Formats: sequence, C-alpha cells, structure tokens
Amino acid sequence: MEAIGINIYGGGFTLGVQQADWKVLGQWEECNLGRKTFDLNFSNIPRPLELRKWPISQYVNKVPFVFANPPCAPWSIANNHVGKTRESRFNDKRLELTLHTMKAAQLLEPEVFISESVENGYNIGSSHYDFYRDQWMEKGYSVTYFLSDAILQGAPCVRRRFHFIAHRDKLQLPPEPTLPKKAMTVRDAIGDLIEVDGRLPGHVKSSFNAAYDELLPLVEPYGKLYRVLNAHPSYKGPRAGFLMRRLAWDAPACTMVGFSFIHPDGHRWITFREALRLCTYPDTFMAHNAIEAVDAVLPVVSKFLAETAKKTIELAEPQAQQFSVVDWRPYGRPYHYNARKNKPLSDQLVA
Repeated sequence: MEAIGINIYGGGFTLGVQQADWKVLGQWEECNLGRKTFDLNFSNIPRPLELRKWPISQYVNKVPFVFANPPCAPWSIANNHVGKTRESRFNDKRLELTLHTMKAAQLLEPEVFISESVENGYNIGSSHYDFYRDQWMEKGYSVTYFLSDAILQGAPCVRRRFHFIAHRDKLQLPPEPTLPKKAMTVRDAIGDLIEVDGRLPGHVKSSFNAAYDELLPLVEPYGKLYRVLNAHPSYKGPRAGFLMRRLAWDAPACTMVGFSFIHPDGHRWITFREALRLCTYPDTFMAHNAIEAVDAVLPVVSKFLAETAKKTIELAEPQAQQFSVVDWRPYGRPYHYNARKNKPLSDQLVA
C-alpha cells in the first residue's frame, strides 16, 4: 500500500510509516529544514522542496494514506519563555504550512489522513483545527482528534501529542489503550552503552560547556542543572538552559526537545546515539543534528499510526459520519517519573 508524506522534514514520521510496510511515494516539503538528515536516510524517496512543485494532480484519489507533520512551534510550550501570548499564536505565519498541508491532503482524497502536532495544538489551538475538521467533514469524512503519549506506544520517553485524523471508514482505534505492564525505561534503551567508545555512529563524548562539568555530579535524577548552578555560591559561569537535566535509569526520559541531558549515573552528557535511541531511532538511522531528529513524529509512534491507518483501510468498516475526541493521555501519566519519590508512578501503583 502506498502513502505520501507532507512537511515531514528529517523523516522520523516517514521511517515509522515504512516500518509499518507502507511504500512512501514522496515526502513533499516547503522548506529545507531536515534536508541533510533526510538525504542520509531516504535517498530513494522523491522530495520536492517547493509547494508549486508538489505533483498533486498525479496522485488524486490514488494514494490511500497521507501523513503530515507541519510546524508545531506556534503551539509549543517553549514559546511561553519568549513571551508569546495565547492570542498571538493564531497569527503565527508558520500556520500557513498547516493550511497548505490540509489543502493538499483534501485534494488528494486519501482514505486516511493523519497530521501530528504538540498537545497544545489541541489545548490551545483546537478552534484552529476545528476549521479544518469542518472542511473534511463537508467532504464526507469522519474526524477524530487523538491525543496520546509515546510511552503508550513503547517509547522510553514522555511525549504527549495531538493527532488530527480524517478517515472515510471507522477508525480502528479503541477508546482505551492496551496498557504496558511497565514503561520502557532509559535503562532499556541505552543500558548497553555505558562506555563511550565510538562503536556506534554518534556514540562519542559530547559537551555543552566545560564550566558545567564539575557540577554535573550534584544534579539529582530528573533534577535541572540551572537550579544547581543557582544554588552554588562559587559558580560564576554561563547560565544553563531550562531543559538541561539528569535522566533516571529506571524511568522513561522526559520529553526529548533537544539532546541536552545528563547521563543517569555517569558525570557526562548523553551521547548523540543514546539520544537517538531514546527517541526510538534504530542504530542505522543517521541524523545531521538534534533538531532534525527531535522535530519529528517518533518512529515508534508513527509506526503505530500507520498501522492504525492500514487496519482502518483494510477492514473498511462503514461508519456514520461523526466527530470524536479520543484522549489517551491520562493512561500514560502513571508511567511518568516522580522525582520526589525517585521512581515511576507505575511502580508506586503496583506497590
């Protein structure tokens, strides 16, 4: 079965779709973001780089699955740190890429269309997506807003996301997930990479600033580096980013916004390869930089979404046109790390 991706950048979403046995006919882009990572991994997939070069007419009603990941930055919580207001987010010019993505997908008329964003796309921007929901429903589709956490798809990290799904037939997605007995942990993902020896691409020592190094041992599991710096009277060096924190062995990692994390028990930063594993990329995947790997739908999540699309198409179970919201986020919360008790909440529930 064949699929087309729109505004996917480095290709995390595309990789997961391929892992679900879809043939990806093209990855259509509007900018060069992620190009170097894409070229390292997907040399056989056409990647037009301008909206006017998207071959839409060639694939109308011929591709059953279209997947997309237009910019989520307008909704991201990171914008809180630059003073972006709730209202100004709706005027962000990057939302034009969402508009172009939706229009192209509607012209293609797939059986299933899935577009991913951060959870604030729903929490803050639901009225923006409601406009597109109404367009899809006017074309005869049902629409599902699916909110989930990558922990529930087997990722060793927290990642709560919003998926806009338009589908002709009943979406083969249960109202509740099948819960794992335990979440995948940092140890599960990188426990065999204690020695930084370069035996895998990117598994080499990294450093953000040498001034931080002597204080790394003082950072508790899931503790933030900047708090240690602020509390240390003799420290006079540069400030640390609010995302810089230590991971914990027997818990999932926090949301991987960048790769600036401290190793669970080594007094070092995690390596690039360790970070890619925590994002569920295989060791064969090469990333040009952290942004091109993280600004993506993680492969384990995109595989789940692509398998859901395939099952929906194959079963073709008729459904009266409807709109629904399926929210799995509360099911993921018990597997998150509780820094105060130094273990995942799921362990406390079992106890």
